[in-house]
Amino acid sequence: MEKSPCGDGFGEGEWWLAKSLSTGRKGYIPSNFVAQVDSLEEEKWYFRTLSRKDAERLLLSSGNKVGSFLVRESETTKDAYSLSVRDSNSVHGDVIKHYRIRSLDGGGFYISPRMTFSSLPELIHHYKKGDGLCQRLTAPCTSLVPQRPWAQDEWEIPRDTLKLVKKMGSGQFGEVWMGYYKNNVKVAVKTLKEGSMDSEAFLAEANLMKKLQHNKLVRLYAVVTEQPIYIVTEYMAKGKNPPGGFSSSFLCPCECQLCPQSSPLIA
Repeated sequence: MEKSPCGDGFGEGEWWLAKSLSTGRKGYIPSNFVAQVDSLEEEKWYFRTLSRKDAERLLLSSGNKVGSFLVRESETTKDAYSLSVRDSNSVHGDVIKHYRIRSLDGGGFYISPRMTFSSLPELIHHYKKGDGLCQRLTAPCTSLVPQRPWAQDEWEIPRDTLKLVKKMGSGQFGEVWMGYYKNNVKVAVKTLKEGSMDSEAFLAEANLMKKLQHNKLVRLYAVVTEQPIYIVTEYMAKGKNPPGGFSSSFLCPCECQLCPQSSPLIA
């Protein structure tokens, strides 16, 4: 990792204001591109407070391949870490496997008690050979510059930017497909049967729903508002039900009827 004198950096969230000590220039930089010298944050594979769900999103994004990995703090166990690795199998395709990295009382780390290491970098170096993991560790997860999957003006997208690949389920109001946006972003596409909902009413609700962004919610990315209506969401590899991850109730509003006017969008 390149080291450079960049002092007086401050800020919050994903972007920090920084000043270069060599040139004096100021500007905003992604916070995940900054690390203290001689710390774990220097390691390209260390993502500290990244959640399990966001780790899966990141590792499954374009630019990462089977064997890509990252280390993050455990969400459930104090003083422990999790190793997340991109794997692949014939049933589910590319999936993410997680391994608990435990700390020793006297210092050191291990995944399996039979093999302990004095530091996390030493542990990572060893498992680049595989040694019992689903895949040998090949490359650190690509760190993305913070951005939204779609720009604001791309909320309504043309139908021809979507490619439907595999039907995952169907229900009273339509079908769910795994597909791709612009041939490179893997998404879930809900197709609504023509006449099942008024376009103007749907668009009004979609504009409300797109504001609900939370790491515990499936992300609503975009819509096609001409009939037949498409709803484009984050693709969840395992989703709700095995093996495909979707059920017919995914398209039925009755399970999540928040109000009398509940629509297929809230499903």
